[in-house]
Amino acid sequence: MDGLFYYHDEFGITFLRLFPDGKVISFCKSTKLEQPLPSFPYFQVDSDKTLFASGSYHIEDENRIKIRVLGDYGPIDYRGTIRDKDTLYLNCKCPFTNYRKSEKYLRFSETKHIIHFEVGNRNEN
Repeated sequence: MDGLFYYHDEFGITFLRLFPDGKVISFCKSTKLEQPLPSFPYFQVDSDKTLFASGSYHIEDENRIKIRVLGDYGPIDYRGTIRDKDTLYLNCKCPFTNYRKSEKYLRFSETKHIIHFEVGNRNEN
C-alpha cells in the first residue's frame, strides 16, 4: 500500500502517509490553533522540516491494516480495514490519553482540492 490519506472533521485534519516499505508518517492540523499546513513534498520519512509522528503499518489478510505511530504525545494505534484502494476505515486509540475514535480516511487527490477547501472553510467559521 502506498499513498497519502486524510480524515477531516470540525476539529481539524489528519494525514497518514503510507510508504510501500511499511513505514508511515502522520500529521495533524488543528482548526483551533494557528498552525501552518506544510507543503506536501515534505511528507518524507527523514524530513527535518516539520515534526511528524512516524511508525510502521502491517497488512493482514489483504484487507486488515494495523498502524502504530509515535509522536510527541506518545503512541497512537490504528486498526481497521482497507475498503478499496482509496478508502481506509480505522479505529484510532491513544494508550496515553485513552482517546478513541473511528475514522474514514480517503486517498488525497490534488485534483479535488478538498483539503484546502475544507480547512479554509472551517477556519473562517
